Amino acid sequence: RSASHRQNILTPEWTRVGLGIALKNGYLYLDQEFSYDPFTASDLTDFKNDLFSEINQARAAKGKTTLLKNDSADSASKDLNDQSIATGKQITNDDLTNALSTYNINGSSLGLFRNHPLWTKIVDSIITDEDILSTWQNIGIDVALDNMDYLQVMIILNSN
Repeated sequence: RSASHRQNILTPEWTRVGLGIALKNGYLYLDQEFSYDPFTASDLTDFKNDLFSEINQARAAKGKTTLLKNDSADSASKDLNDQSIATGKQITNDDLTNALSTYNINGSSLGLFRNHPLWTKIVDSIITDEDILSTWQNIGIDVALDNMDYLQVMIILNSN
């Protein structure tokens, strides 16, 4: 009878469930814990490629040009993601500026960061972000797992 509980139960990413039942002071307690199979390195690569495709599909639907993958922006995104995971802190504008300089990425750039345990939530939040639909030309993407096994995505959008 709870819409939020029903939605959680039907979430497609959940592939495992744990149940706990206890009797205490004449009351029966029931608890459910939902989780998913651990992500592999192959899953992260697939997520990165799928996200690139989803972004360009969303852009095409809005009449925007296709973004081109940029190896330097990919490397900068990975470094920023690794830095965020190692320190447990979100990336600052100074961090982004330093990464852009390190990888000789010129022109206008924007960094987007997402962190969530559910891949579909990350994708939905990115493809509906108005910044993705702006007049960018290049993209770099990194997908990693943080210290809590949440998916963490760092995107760099760039125009020369």
